Amino acid sequence: MRKFIAMLAIATLFSLLAITLQGCGGGGDGGGGSSSPSERPVKTTLNWSARSKVIYAPGSAQSVKFTLLSHQDNSAVGAVIFNRKPEPAEYAETVTSSNTIRFTDNSFLAKVDFYTDKDARGAVVATAQQNVSLASDGTLLGTNGQSASFTVNKRVAFLEIPAGQTIPVGDTTNLRFLARASDYTTIALSDGSVFFKLVSGATALSLEPNGLATGKATGAATIQASADGIESENAQVNVNLGVATVEVPAGQSVGVGENKTLTVIAKKANGGVVDIPAGGVSVVATEGKEHVTLSSNGAISGLGIGTTKVTATVSGVTSAVSDVTITIGPEIKSSTGLKYREMKLTNGTPAANGKTATVKYRGTLTDGTEFDAGTFDFKLGAGQVVKGFDEGVVSMKVGGQRLLTIPPDLAYGENPSTDKIPVNATLVFDVTLIAIK
Repeated sequence: MRKFIAMLAIATLFSLLAITLQGCGGGGDGGGGSSSPSERPVKTTLNWSARSKVIYAPGSAQSVKFTLLSHQDNSAVGAVIFNRKPEPAEYAETVTSSNTIRFTDNSFLAKVDFYTDKDARGAVVATAQQNVSLASDGTLLGTNGQSASFTVNKRVAFLEIPAGQTIPVGDTTNLRFLARASDYTTIALSDGSVFFKLVSGATALSLEPNGLATGKATGAATIQASADGIESENAQVNVNLGVATVEVPAGQSVGVGENKTLTVIAKKANGGVVDIPAGGVSVVATEGKEHVTLSSNGAISGLGIGTTKVTATVSGVTSAVSDVTITIGPEIKSSTGLKYREMKLTNGTPAANGKTATVKYRGTLTDGTEFDAGTFDFKLGAGQVVKGFDEGVVSMKVGGQRLLTIPPDLAYGENPSTDKIPVNATLVFDVTLIAIK
């Protein structure tokens, strides 16, 4: 048992504030009865010890109600309420009532109740009582004739930090704890009277003595709490990204032969955007895998025109399926002036000068007018086709498809092979490499 520190970190409590009572009979300055009535004020001193944090209503254990009970009929002769100041610093307050008590029997039972909220509201978390009498100046006296002090009926016997507490990186929260008395009943212990310390994990968590914790980086921290001279066992607090939802925004695309990183958005429960660390996202294709090369971190390369369905996972939270469109690749221009765009990339046999290529093609003018189409064989690098066609095919692989745009000087120039091709025309060929021999 200890004085008032178990619930509110109060050191001692003596008397009460502004009690009024009308009585009759004799008087006296000590305990016991008297033949004539006495009348005097009541003087109260309340000492509050330091807390670990400022109290913000409605907090816990923030008020004390002091009641005087008559020994004659156990009726309440008066009651008063003390509200603790919000500031955590230690302080004392002494009040002498403006009204007086009139009594014949200078013997009372002083009862004290601790409440979770201000103004004696909320749950009663502790009580104390003692027989008292009034000194000539109104100070409450104990049975030994000294200023009365009180001992609460419960104190902290067990203090626990609940397991499984997590804090998102960048968030700040109050750590939870649980206090129990020796009979293992829960005590509504004021969080301001609990002190926390960080045992390990300073890179993951910052911790104030009042239990205010901030996530710094993903990982784990070990903490301990103490209250009323009782220390908790070490407990682990995990710091994670705090991901509640993951989204792969719609409308994303990548060209064939192009490399990109997909946009993935992770959000916290409060809607805040999570800063995903490098390597913190995993992306998989659920359909259309043949159209892309996809790494787990969201890097994507287009292999062929089409649609790929993907999902992304961050901190165990997976997005809904989203479509990624693979379009014709970006235009590439060689040093000779040939332009080409990839339509399909493969790991087939590469073409090379001196080899015979089998190709399927369709030739058009820049306005889309077709002038030729078909399948044929030719020897690469032997001058059997226009220079631009030779150059465009020689770097392909079997199964690949390209769109070649051949300027006049690499095509027929002033000597077209057919009247379907104008003089100095730019030619466009859709070419698929079927085989290399």
